[in-house]
Amino acid sequence: MPYLNIRIAQQESSEVAENVVSVLMKHTSELLGKKPDVISISVDFVSPELWFVGGTRVSAQKAVTFYLDIKVTDGTNIKSEKNKYIEAVFSDLKTILGAITPASYIVIHDVRADSWGFQGKIQEYRFIQAQFSCANKEDLFGSQIYEILFTSCYLRCYTHIKRREK
Repeated sequence: MPYLNIRIAQQESSEVAENVVSVLMKHTSELLGKKPDVISISVDFVSPELWFVGGTRVSAQKAVTFYLDIKVTDGTNIKSEKNKYIEAVFSDLKTILGAITPASYIVIHDVRADSWGFQGKIQEYRFIQAQFSCANKEDLFGSQIYEILFTSCYLRCYTHIKRREK
């Protein structure tokens, strides 16, 4: 985690895409503390003729605009981390892209841990598993009891969440 999608109003360029990905990887791992090997980034270019800011085509504004949408697990970052991230990304994108319209946005979505995951497991499951992995499970419970407790805890959490959703 996380998943990032950036849309840039300019002609497609693999060099720009690589530079943007480099910046996003750096800040997402260093400022938000995300593991680089599970950061997924999609870069989309949109014709400046088809993107409007303030009702005017971006192509007529002599500037570039972008929209960065990033999804992270809820509760894994505090406001000051997000603020530093937005400042750093905006600054570095301005260096890469040049003049940027004021209506260029970075949106960080905090997604509930039970609402997304990767490799077939939700983030909530990973969190619970990590809590049990912190202790020496063999010494505390024995391996079979550990598995029963882990499964039981996970199912209780899942049942509680499902009840809340109704």
